[in-house]
Amino acid sequence: MAKGGWRQGAGRPSLREKAENCRSIDIRQFKRHGLFQARWQGSWFWKDSRTGTILAEISLQTWQDYVSISYRWNGQAISELVRLARTPCTFGGKRHWFLCPGCLRRGAILYQCHGRFRCRSCHDLRYQSQAVDAIERTWLAQGKVESKMGRWKSRPSGMHKTTHERLTEKVTTVERERRSLMIAGLRRAMDMD
Repeated sequence: MAKGGWRQGAGRPSLREKAENCRSIDIRQFKRHGLFQARWQGSWFWKDSRTGTILAEISLQTWQDYVSISYRWNGQAISELVRLARTPCTFGGKRHWFLCPGCLRRGAILYQCHGRFRCRSCHDLRYQSQAVDAIERTWLAQGKVESKMGRWKSRPSGMHKTTHERLTEKVTTVERERRSLMIAGLRRAMDMD
């Protein structure tokens, strides 16, 4: 059984910055948008998902083996040169990677934290899911399964009956696990008194 408490904040400490809270550049998106077809120069934007307003912008130039990133951080102009690496794919072609300017590790995503684009390791970033307790993980797992099911847990049109039964059983299993975690937490709390 997974460890963790039943009270709020009983999971792993959330003192570290979260990757989801940082702006990032993803080389897979660059490839999808055709930035490596030829030498490319332009801007990359981050927009507010609700209003569509531009939150931040960086200027990019792509070359064969480098990406030049220019932006402003706290009023200071910053320009970085990020090297690129390529690895062969199993069925042909090549996969592009950033080489982190801090540690030269190969990665698909660089995060902007404290004014610099670096890998998750250099910034010591954690994912949000790493800071939740065992009970919160059961809620997240249940939400993931229920999103595949229909409204009010009914079977969506086109879903096989056996698939729906399997998803319903997963929800029941997760609810059972959450209940046992809560009971164990209550027992621990009662033993402390």
